[in-house]
Amino acid sequence: RAYKHRFFPTLAGVAFSRNPFLWTPRLQRDAGFVRIVTGLGTRAVDRVPDDYPRMIGLSHPALRPERDAAKIYRYSQHFMDVIDLEANKLATLPVSQVLDQDFPMLRLLASLHRDNLIEPIFSSATTVSPRDLVITVDDLIERTSFVPTIKQVLQTLEAAYACPVDVEFTVELRGSARQPEVILHLLQCRPQSN
Repeated sequence: RAYKHRFFPTLAGVAFSRNPFLWTPRLQRDAGFVRIVTGLGTRAVDRVPDDYPRMIGLSHPALRPERDAAKIYRYSQHFMDVIDLEANKLATLPVSQVLDQDFPMLRLLASLHRDNLIEPIFSSATTVSPRDLVITVDDLIERTSFVPTIKQVLQTLEAAYACPVDVEFTVELRGSARQPEVILHLLQCRPQSN
């Protein structure tokens, strides 16, 4: 959907029915794995230097490969790909130029990075500087149906394909931040490569 003069999905990414990145022994390979970003999914599908999608091991979605606030900030998404409706072209912009405190359901996508701490955005009344935003998707993981939905989709598709799969998807958020509705749009499914 359009936000101001830019068009992009709220979230997009790639998901695997088998987790290829086990950064801790607690993660289970057969539970699946997600790389997710805000904006067009190009930054989740194609790796780019010095910008990172959120990695989610679906067996333990709250576990992160990063251990402290500085690393969470460093290894987060700082740029996003959008369609600039005024220029009629694809654009890569800093997250702070696209998202602000008026963005719908910002609390589900971002946290605040202040004083070397990562803090949740507790309320839409909280004053948020775009420069303090860090894309964590923590509230999306903890407070919505996203994780159980993507796990079920991956399990169903793996059973239908009779092999591990990977999918590309977008996520639309409707409702309110208090009662968000997650709508998953599948864009592509294929057998998972090694």
